[in-house]
Amino acid sequence: NKGYKSCAFVFGNYGVDFAVSYLGIPEERIIKISNFLGFMLNKACEYGIERILLSGHMGKLVKAAGGIFHTHSRVADARMEILAAYAGLEGASTCVMHRIYSCKTTTEASSVIDAEGLHKVYKRIAVNASRKCTDYTYGKVLTGTVLFNEENRLLYMDKIADGIIKELKK
Repeated sequence: NKGYKSCAFVFGNYGVDFAVSYLGIPEERIIKISNFLGFMLNKACEYGIERILLSGHMGKLVKAAGGIFHTHSRVADARMEILAAYAGLEGASTCVMHRIYSCKTTTEASSVIDAEGLHKVYKRIAVNASRKCTDYTYGKVLTGTVLFNEENRLLYMDKIADGIIKELKK
């Protein structure tokens, strides 16, 4: 870990591109984790990492927000269930929740979320992903989350993420 106490976890190449181009994080501070969030959180504990920036798009982060730590769709896929529930918690009608639940992709679900003005769903995803990851490590690794979409538009960044990004740029 080169002596660093913090790093960024991204799921793949899109995550690397976003972290470097949009967040300004040096590539040497970024680790691609693929679908193996839980395994990599365990490794972070093992290597003495204290702070992680988790950066990803909705398809992966909504799973983390729901406590799913192996994100391959073959293993677990509750994306629409989680999104529909979060939309309901943010005041969506049953009809809108059904529309979200019926979506095939998170991109399609985002269109409904945006059209209905349910932007706080994005905050809920980021904040819950951070909390679930920190809890997963029994508080040993503080996690902050950045959520972006497939067009590299920042959807939400929690307060913890903001602090970790500043640290990663040093």
